[in-house]
Amino acid sequence: TQRIGYDPVTGHLKSWVFDAGGGFSEGYFQRVNNSWVLRASGTTAEGTMAAGTNVFTRIDDHRMLWGAIDRMVGGEQVPDIHTVTIVKKPPPPRTMP
Repeated sequence: TQRIGYDPVTGHLKSWVFDAGGGFSEGYFQRVNNSWVLRASGTTAEGTMAAGTNVFTRIDDHRMLWGAIDRMVGGEQVPDIHTVTIVKKPPPPRTMP
């Protein structure tokens, strides 16, 4: 689960992520050209420190690109998650009365 909110102390958008296994992370968004960049750090469910950068780029009203780079777990670099396209689920068809 990800929560995004405005941090009035820093003046930035902040993210909190909680996974089903007990891991969590937090970080701040920064606008870079046509993308939002989230630099976050946290702890895995096993208690290992982790960090990385997520890049979100809008394509249009229904699609965006997402990728994760510069990822570290327990002080070791782990592979990037190559860019994927996320598509907004359309609303269900309307029934006529």
